[in-house]
Amino acid sequence: GGHSEIDIQTHRKKPGPRDHFFKNYHLGEVFSILEMIYPWESRTWLSLNINENQCIKLINKHGHNPANIAQIGTAIEIEKFNTIKHEEDEKEVLRQLSAIFGNYGNHVSVSSISNLLKRKPDPCEDIPPILVGAEEIKDIDFTTNNIILLQPTRIISRKNIEVNFTLIEKLFGDEEFFTFLEENEDLKITLLVTGPISTGHFNYFLKLLEHFSLLVSNSNPQIRNRPLLGFLFSEFDKSSFKESFENPIGIGELYNIASLILLPSLTEGRGLPIIEAAAAGTPIFCRKFAPKKVYKKVIGKHLPREERLKNIDFTD
Repeated sequence: GGHSEIDIQTHRKKPGPRDHFFKNYHLGEVFSILEMIYPWESRTWLSLNINENQCIKLINKHGHNPANIAQIGTAIEIEKFNTIKHEEDEKEVLRQLSAIFGNYGNHVSVSSISNLLKRKPDPCEDIPPILVGAEEIKDIDFTTNNIILLQPTRIISRKNIEVNFTLIEKLFGDEEFFTFLEENEDLKITLLVTGPISTGHFNYFLKLLEHFSLLVSNSNPQIRNRPLLGFLFSEFDKSSFKESFENPIGIGELYNIASLILLPSLTEGRGLPIIEAAAAGTPIFCRKFAPKKVYKKVIGKHLPREERLKNIDFTD
């Protein structure tokens, strides 16, 4: 999934989603020594992969010993994805999300996307969880009248997160949905991205902000303030968050309060959110990502029909 700058420029290799792993590749002899002491194909290493394609490639293309290759299966604790039993449970999840976006204070504010792009966040700054909208709002009720669209991934270009803005744009263009928004003046639609900005993908994060800016600027003025974009940056994994609540939420609770899970990735090693969404009983909007074999395995194409995940294929 990646090549060094030397390989791309000199040997005309195609750029890939993991090129950022090769930043020190020009220090070739350092790695030559490591490879001599610990050759990748030796019995020193066990290669544990998350799909069958990876195993086959290591054995057939790279000559690894099959005895050193294994595939890690997937198991989901269904209880962790069925945590919302009552309406009060859902309110508590939204209350904790409000605390995160409100910097653990009493008010949740929305940052203006235009102001955010003007000051342009710096890759070196530690950006706290942030809620972005068409314009600045000093105090917003995040806990009510809120449709949550959940992107439970890191911020990384191959996740193709910008497709979600097209989905929202299509929703706004639907006459029935538009009427529903007009009749419910306080209704918000929050696209919630859970993970951190992956190394080497800060510019992609800025591009997402630009895509969101286009969405709100092209939206009907009557509903321009409805879409919100929230970045959690994995705040709920931090000890400071966990120490703030008696029963701190996790990813399972977020799946439970979402109306739709989003995974428009171009490529996935496994596509775990598909399985997690199924465990939570929440529908998922996703792409037939590459490798197609992996996607088919995840939804169970190899299984009897009654054991497969129910899916509807569509285009455009």
